Amino acid sequence: MKKKLLLAVLAMFGLEMQAQLVNSTMTMKKTEVVEVKETVDEKWGWNTFSFEYLALTMSAKSVTTADVKYNDYYNGTASGFGFTYMRAISLTHNRRVPLYLEPGIGMEFYVGGKSTHNVKLLTAKVPLNLIYDISFPNSSIHIDPYLGLRFRANCYGTDEGYDWKKGNYSNDREVFSKDHMGGDGWAFTHFQVGWQVGCKFRFSKFYLQLGWGTDFNRLISKNKTSTSQFQSAIGVAF
Repeated sequence: MKKKLLLAVLAMFGLEMQAQLVNSTMTMKKTEVVEVKETVDEKWGWNTFSFEYLALTMSAKSVTTADVKYNDYYNGTASGFGFTYMRAISLTHNRRVPLYLEPGIGMEFYVGGKSTHNVKLLTAKVPLNLIYDISFPNSSIHIDPYLGLRFRANCYGTDEGYDWKKGNYSNDREVFSKDHMGGDGWAFTHFQVGWQVGCKFRFSKFYLQLGWGTDFNRLISKNKTSTSQFQSAIGVAF
C-alpha cells in the first residue's frame, strides 16, 4: 500500500514538473517572438516627429537701380520655427549595410530681414534624405548622418517697409506679386530646390537633429538672392 501511494505521489510530481517545463518553454518562445518582432521593426524603419528652430540667411549681390540698391533689402537673416514628420525606410533587406531612405513633409515660418524691412515667409517642405544608421550594441542609442534634398513651396510672404516718420513698419507688400515688387524680376519665387546635410541622434524615444542646407535656385531672380538654412530640431522617434 505504501509503495502504491509513493508511486502515485511520484507520478503526480512528474506530471507537475512536465507542465511547468511546457509552460516555461512556451513563455520563452513568446518572449523570443516579441524580441524578434521588435528587432525586425527597428531594422525595417522608424518614424520621427520634430519641432524645429530655423535660421535663414539671405545673401544678395549688389544690384543698383535708379532709386534703390536692392541688396540693402534682403541681404540679412531671418529666424523661424517649423515641424516635420519623416519615415525612415530600409533600402537593404539583408541589413549588412544599414542604409535608409527618409521622405517627409513639414511646414516652416520665418520672420526677419534688415532693420528697414521685415520679411515674413510661410513655406511647405518635402525633405528626402539618405541615412546611414550607426547603432550601439545593447543600447537604444543611434547616430544617423544624412545627406538629402529639400523641396520648398513658398506659400505666403509679405515685406513690411519701415516708415521713419511714423516710427513703425508699414507699406505691406506681397512678395510674390510683380505689381507690388516692381516686376517679375523682383518678386519672390514660389518653388525652391536645395540640398541638406546633417546628423540625427536617437536615444530610445528621444530625438535630436542638427543640419545645414542651401538652395539651388534663387529666391529673387534679378538681384540674385540665394538662401541657406541652419536647422536644429527636437522630437520623438517611434
